[in-house]
Parts: sequence; structure tokens; C-alpha cells
Amino acid sequence: MNKLFLATLLVAITFSLSSNLFAQEKKTPMAYVDVNEKTEPKQNIGTPPPITEMTMDGRFDVTLKKAKVQNDVLTIVLVYKNTGDKTEKFSFPLKSVYFIDNKDNKKYHVLKDEKQVWIAAPICGDFINTPTACFRQGVNVDAGKMQMVWFKFPAPPQGNTINIVIPDSVPFENIAIQ
Repeated sequence: MNKLFLATLLVAITFSLSSNLFAQEKKTPMAYVDVNEKTEPKQNIGTPPPITEMTMDGRFDVTLKKAKVQNDVLTIVLVYKNTGDKTEKFSFPLKSVYFIDNKDNKKYHVLKDEKQVWIAAPICGDFINTPTACFRQGVNVDAGKMQMVWFKFPAPPQGNTINIVIPDSVPFENIAIQ
């Protein structure tokens, strides 16, 4: 959901609650909670919780922050967190990044633009890499720090789950797409 919609919804709920409180004949403190009232736990609708896997060597936790289709394009956003006590780097070929549509067992690769440049970041040539320091062969991440990576793919058929495969990482499996 977009931020403007959520802000508008919050204002409407606050107004509604305050109107109901002032309309009551019996004065009820704002912090009053009926502990005997049974309520269902609220779910975060529209945003699945982040899923974290690890790299095969254990140097990074990789968190799937976003898997969303817009205008027939799937955007995948990952965050690499360095779990060690020294600076580490990662890099991998974009041709090895893909997802599998679980219903049709079809493999989808990262998109390229009209000039055959990968639609992902950070990139240098055909690799996830720091573009300003391509010769260093990797994205440097200080101990305890994070680095975001994103990819664009063709959208899978609506309603299907996918498995996301990133080199040197445990796959993200059965991911529902927004």
C-alpha cells in the first residue's frame, strides 16, 4: 500500500475513534482496554514478513524485502547483512539469478533493456558489483552493515508462488507475489 493511503486511513480511524469517544455518555479514558474482550490478532495486509536465508559460506544473511509485480514487471529487493566481524564482499553473475514459477516450472531470468544492459543494481558489466569500483571484484559490506540489491524480472502468472535462486545463497522458496 502506498504511504499516502496509509496516512489517510490512519487519520480517518483516529477521527472515527475520537468522535465515538466524545459521543459516549459515560466518560471512558483513552487508555481503557477491556481485557475480557476477545480479539483476533491483526495481520499486516499486503506486505509479507521479510524472509531471511544465509549465504552458503555463512558470511551474510540475505533478506527478501520485496517481491512485487507492477506493470507486468516483478521487482525483487534483497538486503545482504554482513554477519561477521570484518569487511566482506560479494559478487555474482546476473545470468545465474532467476526464479522458478512453481505452477508451470518455468525459469525466468533478470530482464535486460534495449541496449542489453541488466535491469538490476548495483551492477558492473554482467555482475552484481560496485559500479564505481568494478576492478575490486565485489560489493564491500562492513561488519554488521547492510547492502541492498534489486532485480527486475518478467512477471510470473498471477497467483503463482515462486522460488528465487541467487548464487551462493539458500533459495527463497514458495514466495507469494504481491
